[in-house]
Amino acid sequence: MLRRAVENVALLAASILVGFAVLEGVARVLPGPESPYTGRGLYQTDFDLGHSLRPNLTRDGLVTSSLGFRDREYAVPKPPGAFRILGLGDSFTFGRHAPDEIYLELLEERFRTQGLGFPVEVINAGVPGYDTAQELGQLRKVGLGLGPDLVLLGFFVTGDVLENGSDERYDVVDGELTSTRLTRLDRFLLRSHLYRLLRSRLTVHAAEPSSGDGLTPSRYLEVEASRLQACQVSPDRYLRRCWRRTERLLLELRDETRARGIGLVVLLIPDELQVDPRVLEAALAAREGNRADYDLDLPSRRLREFLAGLDVPSIDLLADFRARHATEPVYRAQDTHWNAAGCAIAADRVMDALLPRLPKK
Repeated sequence: MLRRAVENVALLAASILVGFAVLEGVARVLPGPESPYTGRGLYQTDFDLGHSLRPNLTRDGLVTSSLGFRDREYAVPKPPGAFRILGLGDSFTFGRHAPDEIYLELLEERFRTQGLGFPVEVINAGVPGYDTAQELGQLRKVGLGLGPDLVLLGFFVTGDVLENGSDERYDVVDGELTSTRLTRLDRFLLRSHLYRLLRSRLTVHAAEPSSGDGLTPSRYLEVEASRLQACQVSPDRYLRRCWRRTERLLLELRDETRARGIGLVVLLIPDELQVDPRVLEAALAAREGNRADYDLDLPSRRLREFLAGLDVPSIDLLADFRARHATEPVYRAQDTHWNAAGCAIAADRVMDALLPRLPKK
């Protein structure tokens, strides 16, 4: 009887292993959940920056340059007479798949139609998951070598403030971004496509794989509810640390560009909960928060005033997005990022703000 029991246990264990092997094989054959910001092979570990885009990548219409930018190759040194803009930022700057949802490409095209008499090059150095420290590092490590005349920083007024104060970072495992604080067991399991598929359904980040055309409703609300804390009227200790680090990094960026004679303009990117009252109400309900405890204009206003004190021009999109939202959406459904209409607003506002800064020919 003991022998038969051992045989049955061994047979059950073998069946389970075979079952997992079959499921793993299926997971490797079928395309995994991806968004424009994720996907195996898109990222590489970077000793200085934590992670960066893999250079010379071509996949599903997404192309990266030899510098690891989502853009074409640019001449070094800069061509005579050209005005070069370096765009820094996170997934908002990186953009989605369609060209009309990459606001820097729209911006370059708008400059091209102005009849300026000289080329305006707009370089997309945005990387999903970057905070301001990484964007500053991107400028120092690669961006300065391109000889930019102006740096355009896309700053997400809720998410970037909170990420700047957080100690959590992303790690690259098998070419994909993954939350840090991984154990050895985590790293072993993440080699499995099946495990990654299951894990992606249980974790939350704005640049994560999505279900269909956006995040699942629960994950989307979790993201927005978390960002709502940046609007707190009475900041807690953590939020005060976030603001201190943010302001220190912006000052450092100002000093870096100013010392090199490079212009700096900051694009203030609003959160959807600042624009759409329905998203705000859902986020409040998810946090079980009191509306009176939050000032939706606070992050944009505080950043605008701080940058003015640094003599750094800023472009605040909040009023424009609220006005357009009255007639049509400016964000993708349950995605937290702009749609084509939002990207067009950003490109138009930035062009209007930068035209006076261009040289007169």
